[in-house]
Amino acid sequence: MIRLFITLVIINQSLPQTQTLNVLFIIIDDLRPALGCYGYDNVITPNIDQLASRSVKFTHAYVQQALCGPSRTSLLTSRRPDTTRLYDFYSYWRDAAGNFSTLPQHFKNHGYHTVSVGKVFHPGKCSGSDDDYPYSWSVEPYHPSTQKYKMAKVCPGPGGKLYMNIVCPVNVSAQPEGTLPDIQSADYAVQFLKNKTLSKDKKPFFLAVGYHKPHIPLKYPEGFLDLYPMSEIHLAPDPSLPPNLPTVAWNPWADLRRRDDVQRLNISFPYGPVPKHFQRLMRQSYYASTTYMDTLVGRLLSSLDENGFSNNTIVTFVGDHGWSLGEHQEWSKFSNFEVAVRVPMLVYVPGMTSSKKGRGKTFPYINPFNLKRNVPKQRQKIKNKIHAKNGGQIFTHEINAANQNNRIHVKLNKVHTSLHHRQRLRRRNCRSWNEKEIFGKRNSLMNLILKRSANNSSLEYYFMENSNKKHRHLRHKQCEKLKGTDRTVLPSRSKGNRKNEKKILRSGSVSGKIPARTTEKYLRYTFDKDNELHGTKFANSNFVSDESGDSGSNDDNNRIVRTDAGYSTDAFVELVDLFPTISELAGLGVPPLCPPDSLKVDLCTEGISFVPVLKNVTKFTADGGYSKPFHWKRASFSQYPRPSDLPQENSDQPHLKNIKIMGYTMRTENYRYTEWISFDPFRFQRNWSSVHARELYLHNSDPLEDNNVAGDQSYKSLVVELSALLRLGWRGALPDIY
Repeated sequence: MIRLFITLVIINQSLPQTQTLNVLFIIIDDLRPALGCYGYDNVITPNIDQLASRSVKFTHAYVQQALCGPSRTSLLTSRRPDTTRLYDFYSYWRDAAGNFSTLPQHFKNHGYHTVSVGKVFHPGKCSGSDDDYPYSWSVEPYHPSTQKYKMAKVCPGPGGKLYMNIVCPVNVSAQPEGTLPDIQSADYAVQFLKNKTLSKDKKPFFLAVGYHKPHIPLKYPEGFLDLYPMSEIHLAPDPSLPPNLPTVAWNPWADLRRRDDVQRLNISFPYGPVPKHFQRLMRQSYYASTTYMDTLVGRLLSSLDENGFSNNTIVTFVGDHGWSLGEHQEWSKFSNFEVAVRVPMLVYVPGMTSSKKGRGKTFPYINPFNLKRNVPKQRQKIKNKIHAKNGGQIFTHEINAANQNNRIHVKLNKVHTSLHHRQRLRRRNCRSWNEKEIFGKRNSLMNLILKRSANNSSLEYYFMENSNKKHRHLRHKQCEKLKGTDRTVLPSRSKGNRKNEKKILRSGSVSGKIPARTTEKYLRYTFDKDNELHGTKFANSNFVSDESGDSGSNDDNNRIVRTDAGYSTDAFVELVDLFPTISELAGLGVPPLCPPDSLKVDLCTEGISFVPVLKNVTKFTADGGYSKPFHWKRASFSQYPRPSDLPQENSDQPHLKNIKIMGYTMRTENYRYTEWISFDPFRFQRNWSSVHARELYLHNSDPLEDNNVAGDQSYKSLVVELSALLRLGWRGALPDIY
């Protein structure tokens, strides 16, 4: 049985319920985790990164279907597509399935003023042609008037003519009505918050704001192109068609082929490929659209500050599904690949994920054009090999010093943490460091201890720049200076500290568990732009890492991290979990788990509240650790329909009546396993005995999902095991407490 474990601490922390909390629910169209806070150093998203620094970031958040309508309906009803019976855009769940209560409806029924701005529900028939109004909303949903130009010829192109392009940087003043849809939505939402402050109606609010970008067409103010020079745009790391990909799994990206600029390329159907120069153009515009969207998110968040709501408003930020940018030779969504079903998810809870108080703003607006831009030489990776010969062991560190948005990234390879190695390290008097020294306050896993605080309960680290500067003293003892070199040698530890380390080594812990084994870690530190980076202590720069040590888990999963970039967890969560989670955070209680047949049950959930994860992640202190293992979800589940085994024009978005095959996929800690099985669209029945194709990707060795090994006989027993788990479904992957 494949089991995933997350080591968490059971606590008595209560939610901040001194007052009723408002909710700001932000949902973004077609947004993969291509954000600075998710490690995309080339994508400029300072406002979202700032939100992440005050939130819990989920690195394993998954949608239930990679298509707007089904995904949003699933999220907002907390029912999976097989329950909502929506796999396309052409049925309304209240008519086709059941009278299911929605997330905003639940809040409205509890006295909240609920407002929809932009694309929250997918508009049209799948939301009753009125965005589920008045069931879900207190007032009629707002849609920007310029959205009607989505399929219009408004993009400048060859010969001075206008086209319906996918790549569409524009002069906003020359556009119809002189604006763009997401600008209109941001204006409306900001005005709502201003009016709410002045209103005598003191009802709490549930404000849902949906931004369209980076959904196609990639239409955005042309100035954002300046942030992404074409010389810095690269192809996907795996831009070729995987050799063992089943034909039924292929997404022929028909939505792109309808665009004028794509049609001019005369790309063959169904596989293409797209010419390399146009791949770069689309990737460039996707990133530019994302930065454009970030500025609008920044306006909205700063409005919370300006109107006094940042300390009493829950903020959630999520994408409705991912988007392929040339991986596997694919584009758009419409698949079960990781790039299509994994999304960014941030949850901010005042008093829990951020303790900021006082006069300072929580979400000051950050203009990306005011950030320091690096010349290519400065933006390239500075590989700084730091050799410390300790008992024959070598530490190799890569420092990525891209200062875009003042982020400092540290990648540590082969960080040895065995007790034997630590004892050898303890005997050394000095360690040598080249160029730059990066330190952060964190658990004792790296053997980079410089100084212990007065109460011996935490570790203090410093960032220090030695290049062409006088060497600084890191402790009261003088650092030995090497004349004629750009080098600092750290002094030996004091006798008192050596005694303390002996205790640490015997107990195996400073503020948690030190595993007696060799591990590899990849860490990322993000420092806010206001921090002083030279020789200054970062009081809140905490790093805590979970090393569960359970068999079958790898070092990059099931970790919980706290840095200046906020909290981060690898716990598996799904979009159906947001309904019960936000409800519990706001004190409304958690809807009950749905029975197997829930078509006649108005209020229930096919997800679970991940408030226990939020509580445990945010409870860490430097002198505290984990009390005992806490089991969370073992997997996430998604699906996608197909009309046939071979790619055809409607493979991406088949109507319900044309669906013949359903691809069910399961993502565990180490694997992605998918079965494409026969499906009856009239009786909504699955036929597990009729398997058209299988996919198995080994994430430990194939994180990009390029090599399907389902047909490899050496994995036959694993396929049988994963197939059984897939057929058990999401209920079989719930935590043990359910």
